Amino acid sequence: MHYHPADTEGAPPQEEIYTGNEIIIASKRENAKIIIDEIEQKMQELGWLEDNVNIFITALSEALNNAIVHGNFGLAQAQFSDDEKYSDAIKEAEAKWGEVKKVIITIEDMSSTHISMMVTDEGKGFNHEALLDPRQPENLLKESGRGVLIMQKLVKVEYLGDGNKVRLELPRVAEETAR
Repeated sequence: MHYHPADTEGAPPQEEIYTGNEIIIASKRENAKIIIDEIEQKMQELGWLEDNVNIFITALSEALNNAIVHGNFGLAQAQFSDDEKYSDAIKEAEAKWGEVKKVIITIEDMSSTHISMMVTDEGKGFNHEALLDPRQPENLLKESGRGVLIMQKLVKVEYLGDGNKVRLELPRVAEETAR
């Protein structure tokens, strides 16, 4: 399935948003927000506890932001002298490349017991093992570099290909399914 969030008439019915679907969005952060809201709603409908919904949505949000800003736009906060210039560069890149570069969200499994999604960007990828550890003293005050660690602490994260594909996975815990 190919679905662009701006196409409200062509929006898939609720039951079609999970398991095996591919959602392709233009590299605009407002499109990511629409998808995040839809996934959050579907998880709630499937009976996931709010804490686990928030855990997965936080990881998904970070993965989509990374795909758009770092993958498709090739931007890193370290390239800029301050947050305002970085923010301006993101807006400029979004205006230039937002409709051209795409992000693919593949819903591999979305059920009441398990959720797994792949986020793929059109960037050249990166070596996730070469990232600086944001917990090291020399990195503690840096403005960026925590997103991948946050994702890894919240859900199972697997990088594929050249690093431009990331799989996020969250099984439903036993305590939650016993409620």
